[in-house]
Amino acid sequence: MKRARISWIGIAAFVLAAAPFAHPAGAQEPPPPQPPPTQPPPPPLPPPTQPTPPPQPPPAQGQKDRGVAVGVDFSLFLTNIGSTGTPVALSSFRGGVFAGYKLDRFIFGLGFDIARTATRNGLTGMPDTARADTTFLILPGVRATILRSDDRRVDLFGQFDIGWGRALTEREPENPDPTTTSSNNMLAYRLGPGLRYWIHPSIAFQALVTLRGQFSWTSTTTTTAGMTTTTTRDTGVTSIDAGIGFLGVF
Repeated sequence: MKRARISWIGIAAFVLAAAPFAHPAGAQEPPPPQPPPTQPPPPPLPPPTQPTPPPQPPPAQGQKDRGVAVGVDFSLFLTNIGSTGTPVALSSFRGGVFAGYKLDRFIFGLGFDIARTATRNGLTGMPDTARADTTFLILPGVRATILRSDDRRVDLFGQFDIGWGRALTEREPENPDPTTTSSNNMLAYRLGPGLRYWIHPSIAFQALVTLRGQFSWTSTTTTTAGMTTTTTRDTGVTSIDAGIGFLGVF
């Protein structure tokens, strides 16, 4: 009986001594299994490439946008709509040249205009008399395109010129006595619309109608038998002219 009690006591002591090793303090349960990592979806496929179209030729150029502009024009007197001072004879035909620079819709430049008027008078039993007046004008001016067609070949433009000039007078026959000398100054302007058609990107034909004003101040000195007299004459004429011409841009 005593041996059996010792045996049970030994078994209980063995169990108590082995318990800490079977379940260590602070031991945790293993973590639950994790699912395998998911892969990101593949990127979308690029759309199928379209074939590149062949390059298109540039559109036809109706006119040059910039360049040195040179023009020539001829105008015809149509009608006189007003005058002041002493009546004067107007040249029915005149011509001019223009040089400047074209900047898209605008052309700035300088014009030179020349006109000649000649008259002849004859009386029975008297020698004929003739007079010729040649005017020279320097006219700075501008041409501005108001409307332009889609193909850039037709322009509706406006023109404005204003400048100064002089007139040379020739008489026949020349009479040395009395001796006459004269000096004059002229102011002129031109204003009006026109149409321009570009035959080539650098060459255009144009037609226009202008309102033209011309004013002159003339001083005449006459010497007769040692006596000198001076007279002045102021004239002004407003007329309507029609003209045609060509313009080149280079």
